[in-house]
Amino acid sequence: MTQRIPLSTTEADRLLFYLSHHAALARGDYAEFGLDVSHTVCGFGKGPDRLVAGGTDVLLAAPMMTMKRFSERGDRLVAVATVTARHPFRLVGRTAAQDFSLTDLAGKVVFDFAEAATPKLALRWALNLAGIKDGDVHWIPGVSAGESISRFLAGEADFLLHPVDTIQPLIDGEEAFVVADLADIVGDIPFTVLAVRPDTLRRRMDDIVAFVAGFSQALDWLASASTGDVVRTVAHMYGRMPPEVVGRGFDANRRLGVYPQSVTVDRSAFESFHRLLRSVDWFANDAPYEALVAPDVARHALARRGCGDIQ
Repeated sequence: MTQRIPLSTTEADRLLFYLSHHAALARGDYAEFGLDVSHTVCGFGKGPDRLVAGGTDVLLAAPMMTMKRFSERGDRLVAVATVTARHPFRLVGRTAAQDFSLTDLAGKVVFDFAEAATPKLALRWALNLAGIKDGDVHWIPGVSAGESISRFLAGEADFLLHPVDTIQPLIDGEEAFVVADLADIVGDIPFTVLAVRPDTLRRRMDDIVAFVAGFSQALDWLASASTGDVVRTVAHMYGRMPPEVVGRGFDANRRLGVYPQSVTVDRSAFESFHRLLRSVDWFANDAPYEALVAPDVARHALARRGCGDIQ
């Protein structure tokens, strides 16, 4: 038997919008391409440091962090595949609103997701386009996900901005109602990517291509699999979450286009996200596609699967 090659991966938390990676692990897609993939959770905001320090081979990374790091420090953490193709956060209110408009947030109190900056930045961008200034919305900062939910339910805020992972039980129990999806508001962006260090890519190009090939294979399965099959495959990896919540959360994410149709990091989507983040002053200096994306990896991975030719 051929010995599989070890490859380590890290994510911030066990989140439903990373489900494609968990499906690849559970289904053996990486093993099929000769890899023994291990997986750890590092906590929000800690992944880039772990990747730079060599504590993991591949990071499920937020481009907002890799762009900022390149802009401020010159560090190159290179994207080799798209994990999440649209913004997976949802804005919920305590009552249903059929004709909700972003201008309805003026003068209202909002709990955001304190563990990550992207949702608030994206909503600020959309509000600014709608003519709503930053000071027109009362954001409650620095409150953990669990506490913000409790305080929202207690009536301390009008709206809550969270991923499906944390709010699906509220939606199911009609304790909260979706009024807007950042996926629809922001459009196509590489919200999460598979990122590696440039030196890792040089030394282990073949292994990284194999990894992306396995990930791509899992994505293709995910696109057409039934919700029941998906839940049976990955629910054990979300031990803290009831299987029915995994299923409904997956359905919501798939309906919103959160899971990409292709592993390729699309240039126009990357540059759209770059403009959004620059417009809300997340970073000052340019962080170009050419410096932070290696598109050849996806092309080689698809060719390895027989899904495309290398030109």
